[in-house]
Amino acid sequence: MKNRTGIRRVSKAVSRFTVDYMRRHRHPVNAALHIVGVPAAFYGFWLLLKSLISPASPRTQGTNLLTGILCVIFGYLLQYLGHRSQGNEVGEVILIKKVGRRLKANMSGTAIWQLLGGSDPRSKSARVDSHKGSSSSGNGHKNGNGHKVPSLTSHSLVWWRKA
Repeated sequence: MKNRTGIRRVSKAVSRFTVDYMRRHRHPVNAALHIVGVPAAFYGFWLLLKSLISPASPRTQGTNLLTGILCVIFGYLLQYLGHRSQGNEVGEVILIKKVGRRLKANMSGTAIWQLLGGSDPRSKSARVDSHKGSSSSGNGHKNGNGHKVPSLTSHSLVWWRKA
């Protein structure tokens, strides 16, 4: 029974990814540049991995390393130009921005922040909330403006979900 649930989750995730990908790559120039750019970037990453892992002659290893770097740069350049033609951002940039926003929203109350010497502002807001008669428990916490900030969960890092 659990296996079917896992298959359904993966199926829904693949479906969401495909719909989002198709929506973000409708422009014919963007689609054409991705047809060349994505395989070039993957091939570049493959060559980089191959040059770092497999033992080969120094000349072959150096050639694979240089070709891999150039393929990755070329592939991402084509994808960037495709997204510029359509007027939207590259998917990796969107992912980094979403993760950054989530981490920034949750960084103030995390143990990492406390290890770095920051104070926990949630403890102050918890005292303020308790004076107002509301509880600070639940999913997330309130920031300095009184808006509820959601907690970072494993589902928060899925880039195709809305922020």
